[in-house]
Amino acid sequence: MAKGAAVVLAILAVPFTTAVAPPPAHGLQWRQCAKIAEGWAIGEASECATVRVPLDYRQPGGRQLTIAVSRVRAGNPAHRQGVVLVNPGGPGEQARPSLTSSRGRSWPASAARTT
Repeated sequence: MAKGAAVVLAILAVPFTTAVAPPPAHGLQWRQCAKIAEGWAIGEASECATVRVPLDYRQPGGRQLTIAVSRVRAGNPAHRQGVVLVNPGGPGEQARPSLTSSRGRSWPASAARTT
């Protein structure tokens, strides 16, 4: 009797359990940055993209925000050792100009290594 009750409970519980699937992964569409810091030659490694994210991850179908992201590719990808992620933080100030104007001058020597 107990075994039969357990089977019935298991069958009844299945329709009430749902898994939340993660949103599909979409690659970013990297392009040459439209605005480049003063003194930085067009065609250097700077690339920009935007990504849409939910304002509230508990409501992924709700209001969305567009976030600008940028990257500087490794000078020698064969010797790339990892990623330097910069989040300047703070509301009200754009991060891209401060990042691109530094041109790697403030990074550790290992981040600028090309050989």
